Amino acid sequence: MRTALKWTVGVVLALFVALALFISLGLDTLRGPISRAVTNATGRELVIDGKIRAVWSWVHPRFRVERIRLANPDWAREDYLFSADAVEAEVRLLPLLRGLVVLPQVRLEGAEVNL
Repeated sequence: MRTALKWTVGVVLALFVALALFISLGLDTLRGPISRAVTNATGRELVIDGKIRAVWSWVHPRFRVERIRLANPDWAREDYLFSADAVEAEVRLLPLLRGLVVLPQVRLEGAEVNL
């Protein structure tokens, strides 16, 4: 019984360490999939030219995306609907387990919106 408990705790800890390493070192690998998903969902090109990184907090984790642009439709005068030097968003973890994305705080730096 104790051996099974030790193995379970060890596997869970290893998964947390792997997740922490991926988030701290490998979020830039998600740039392409995020851009494609938003482009497919909105029909407008999302461009992320900067880094994607986690801003750690035990209470509410935050993610920061730098140099981001969302294209306007072809008929619009401006090329981009939205652009920002950085977008930082706080994410609530418990609602994610139910499939809900809750962002109680979003901070924009150098943002421009062309409606």
